[in-house]
Amino acid sequence: MMVRAPDGTRFGARFVGLGVARRDLDSILLDHARSAGVRVIEGFRVTTAHHEDTKVTKDRTSGVIGTDEAGASSCLRAFVLIGADGLRSIVARRLGLSKRSRLPERFALVAHFSGVSGITDQVEMHVERDGYVGIADIGGGRTSVAMVVPSSLMADAKKGSEPFLLKWLTAHPHLAARFASAQLLTEVQATGPFASHARRAWAPGAALVGDAAGFFDPITGQGVAAALRGAALLAPFVVRAVRSDDPEEADRELAEYSRAHDQAFRGQWLIDKLIALVVAHPALMNHAAHVLAARQELADRLLGVTSGLRPTSEVLRPGFLFDLLRPAPR
Repeated sequence: MMVRAPDGTRFGARFVGLGVARRDLDSILLDHARSAGVRVIEGFRVTTAHHEDTKVTKDRTSGVIGTDEAGASSCLRAFVLIGADGLRSIVARRLGLSKRSRLPERFALVAHFSGVSGITDQVEMHVERDGYVGIADIGGGRTSVAMVVPSSLMADAKKGSEPFLLKWLTAHPHLAARFASAQLLTEVQATGPFASHARRAWAPGAALVGDAAGFFDPITGQGVAAALRGAALLAPFVVRAVRSDDPEEADRELAEYSRAHDQAFRGQWLIDKLIALVVAHPALMNHAAHVLAARQELADRLLGVTSGLRPTSEVLRPGFLFDLLRPAPR
């Protein structure tokens, strides 16, 4: 992994990992779900959560309401509803669990390219004064490019995601040369703004997981990893909730999951916010890059933690923060 600051300073670390296209990972996960006996319904658009109005289930979620590809509305009932529907989770919003974040709003543009020069086995993160871009090889000559910029630039992006992304890349000389002969392989996908969070990861009859439960800044690249980790954490609580066949006992399990989720991700969220703060201020980013470039052990520790390979406690120590803030060794 390599990180480049606005002034051109670079630091990095080496890990063993595997780059997989999201579409391939999603297909693998869905195939495993089917093989485990999950009934998969595609083309169904969820519009709201469903509640049964009985003495036993009053104010408790009991499924979802949505429409199929033909536009017909129907209700899918469930003893436990899991909202794994991403950053702008309909489940979280309909259950009153989502809230606005105080962090600056940003949005992302993502696409795959071929022919990007200088691509190696290195995951690259280029931080600029007007945003940042992550670049990574995902096999087969394809390069994933994910750019994140302030929402103040959203109006320009709405005029055309593709020209906006290409203009942003070519506006930075060290990137422009590498994309001079590159070919766009996919449509440019836009997502955001990144300014929402869940107040908690459960409501009566429902639980949240992944970005719906808590959003991680794209700079750390931990979104999918956190979703998979959160799903593994949630699974035993849901199994006990369903097996209980008792709404009150089930909701106690879901509440306990929410507490476990907060505890498991609290350190990562704090580090995420600190990194987002530094990245948003070029002077801070340049200083941190100078320190990390001069002290490899600090770079190994920070990038190991943000990659999910080392415990957050290695960064959340006064000594580490002191080393990061003091002047870089000459």
